[in-house]
Amino acid sequence: MNAEDFNRMLRDCWESIAYVAFDGFQKMGRGVVDPLKEDLPLEHCYIVFREGEPDQRTSRLVVEYDPVWEVLVQYVQPEGGPVTLRIRACAGQRNPWQVWIGARTQDGRG
Repeated sequence: MNAEDFNRMLRDCWESIAYVAFDGFQKMGRGVVDPLKEDLPLEHCYIVFREGEPDQRTSRLVVEYDPVWEVLVQYVQPEGGPVTLRIRACAGQRNPWQVWIGARTQDGRG
């Protein structure tokens, strides 16, 4: 997947990714969403790493990000190296908490 397609996917799937990120945070703690995991539904693509894993930069981002406003998205580049992006809800977008609480309210869990 090239960068343009990846950015389009993030834009088009923001609410799904934001929901999975905040739901994962609530259930398992701080982590990342890997929306490109093959053969898995998005809700199974939340990953929690042990301290220092998978690399120092990602480990630092996991500690620093704000799960109410931000999502960490990780994918593997075609060259084989992982990339972790810290994405903040933009103006006009619902933040991860708003997406999560909205979904819980709609299905009666809120």
